[in-house]
Amino acid sequence: MRGVAPTDPRLVHRYLLAEVTRAVEGVDPKVTAWAVARLLKSRRIFVYGAGRSGFIARCFTMRLKHLGLPIVRMSIDPTTPPGREDCAVIISGTGETPSSVDYANLAASGGAPVIALTAHEGSAVARLGSKVILLKLPTGAKQQALAPLGTVFEEAALVYLDGLVAVLMEKLQQSEGDLRRRHGFTR
Repeated sequence: MRGVAPTDPRLVHRYLLAEVTRAVEGVDPKVTAWAVARLLKSRRIFVYGAGRSGFIARCFTMRLKHLGLPIVRMSIDPTTPPGREDCAVIISGTGETPSSVDYANLAASGGAPVIALTAHEGSAVARLGSKVILLKLPTGAKQQALAPLGTVFEEAALVYLDGLVAVLMEKLQQSEGDLRRRHGFTR
């Protein structure tokens, strides 16, 4: 939007950092504790996101793999549907992306708890979620000019999920060295 975008990228950086912090700190700690416990007791962890949320899902999946947790790439495959002993993490800013809704439906119909990470608590993905991790986002012309198309959600989702990884590391009593070995680093 004209007149809103700054000429100095540092202003955008400040805005993004402030809004990501606000979104992440707004998550209910009880929901986070439930998600950590559910991830730790799951036989398999299914993770899905589409578009840029898909990149965030891949980042989170990689870290879960580094932790040695049992990851399954989310796909509509009748031979490996999520079940009651599993869980599914569905990342969707709008909560209405058709493939995300399909995967949430698949997991829920198999009895798997669905952890819905979204910005819209009334969305289809949120309604299918056993728990909703809600990242509240800014609105208006400033947001559209400085962080278009879900930028704050995607960045907040990455920061939030990286925070879960740190908590999981502690609960599993793992060090960065443990993760490095699974990553393939030898140092």
